[in-house]
Amino acid sequence: MSKGIDIPIDALLAYFNTYLWVGKVNSFYGRVFRNIKNDQSKICPEILLTGTNTYIDVLKDSSKDAQCFFDAQPQSPNAKDIFTSDVWLCFMVNLSKLYPLLSRSEAQDQVQRDVIDLLMSGQFEITGFSGYEGFTGYDWGEDQTIQAKADMSPHYLFKYTLQATYINS
Repeated sequence: MSKGIDIPIDALLAYFNTYLWVGKVNSFYGRVFRNIKNDQSKICPEILLTGTNTYIDVLKDSSKDAQCFFDAQPQSPNAKDIFTSDVWLCFMVNLSKLYPLLSRSEAQDQVQRDVIDLLMSGQFEITGFSGYEGFTGYDWGEDQTIQAKADMSPHYLFKYTLQATYINS
């Protein structure tokens, strides 16, 4: 059973899995663990595999047509048990697989519209948007130049900053 910020995250995941790029190879992850790796300044977003004690890094997997994860930022309570949290919703997509008939710029516009349509039906307020530069705080492994290559055609990285107020009980 979900609690706190995971309630609106899980609701959006249900929408994504039902309506977003159906029939494509997608991995829509929930809230990641923000593990600090290597030089202690970069975050490695990881998910615990269900039923195991194994964590996987959810950054760019080029075998997928689309991936996303939610990165809840540290927060403090507004009042007793009421929190406002910023959440980064990070997408990594292969535009040519999702929109094979569109140019790259048209596909970028369409992917953003498709995601926004679903975000509008959730409990989050959209407070910001960025492209691949929104991923600079993540640990891309030994070769940090992979991040720049990760946003080259047909791949596209983008991040929405979302905000939700919720009861943490």
